[in-house]
Amino acid sequence: MDAEISTKCEVSPTTPPLGGGGGGRGEDTPLVSVIVPAYNVASWLPQCLESIAAQKNVRLEVIVVDDGSTDATGDIARRMAERDNRFNVISKFNGGLSSARNAALDVAAGQWLMMVDGDDLLPPHAVSDLLSVATTTRADIVAGRWLLFDDGDEPQFTQPSAPAVTRLTADEAIDAILYQDGRITGSACARLLRRQLFDTLRFPEGKLYEDLAIVYPLYSRAVAGVALSSAVVYGYRQKRSGSILNDFTPRRADVLNNLETLLREFDSIGDATHRPAVNARRLAAALNLLVLMPGGSEYSAMADRCMATIKEVRGGCITDSRVRLKDRLAALASYGGKGLLRALGYIRRR
Repeated sequence: MDAEISTKCEVSPTTPPLGGGGGGRGEDTPLVSVIVPAYNVASWLPQCLESIAAQKNVRLEVIVVDDGSTDATGDIARRMAERDNRFNVISKFNGGLSSARNAALDVAAGQWLMMVDGDDLLPPHAVSDLLSVATTTRADIVAGRWLLFDDGDEPQFTQPSAPAVTRLTADEAIDAILYQDGRITGSACARLLRRQLFDTLRFPEGKLYEDLAIVYPLYSRAVAGVALSSAVVYGYRQKRSGSILNDFTPRRADVLNNLETLLREFDSIGDATHRPAVNARRLAAALNLLVLMPGGSEYSAMADRCMATIKEVRGGCITDSRVRLKDRLAALASYGGKGLLRALGYIRRR
């Protein structure tokens, strides 16, 4: 991947990042590298980049990776770089989200990293709010809350007067992510990540659900723990045209592949602590796939695999109080067969 970036991409401009433009502080403030992978998001990228440029009281470098876009995405990013020298652009052949993030990780200079998808937004104090928590807690990962908004709507960011902060150990964070208990998601967005966590780590390329694939290797490196803030630090755009997750494809099975890899990683080091949490996430993923996938012979093998996964883990999950109630109920319903599960899922989605 390093050779590909050095020979097949362009980086501009070469001027060093400054802390201006958004009320930047002095050199004693940690530099945050904001990484923006962008592929054919010309309709949304200007709003995204403007929201980053408007961050208050922080020092930023912004690395926008044009991942082989066929629309005006690259031009928009380069125009922003021409007027704001905190912005840098990497132009490369299309390789997917992980490849784009990895290209930026190879050149990021900040003490902290923040991932922002090119169709999403940040509220004005997102980075400074997270940095404040990082300074106070000295945690290796600092995560905030999301605001979901539909494409075409204007997000209304509101903040608690005094955001609450919760501390988790790395093991607690891994379980919270896998159990999907609502405290923290497995996404790489809406959080600050200490740069050293990625010294020998990169996102797996060529897969969907890449954030889930690195949950263990990333969070197990967070020896100083994880801090959770109740502040809203990220606006996630839903239901936009062109999103890869809007359509169901066989690649959706990557979620099961990633979880099975994670299970093998735990087994290889003799760590059975997280096995129940991994199985809870496997159950949830298999149930979700089974409900979402179209009927017909094209997906019969995937449906059989989902059902086999459900049968493998349902006994332990039904009696595990940390598994989401809706998943435990669905596990019970699975004893009635695949047809009943899909029918119940269809009713639930209506």
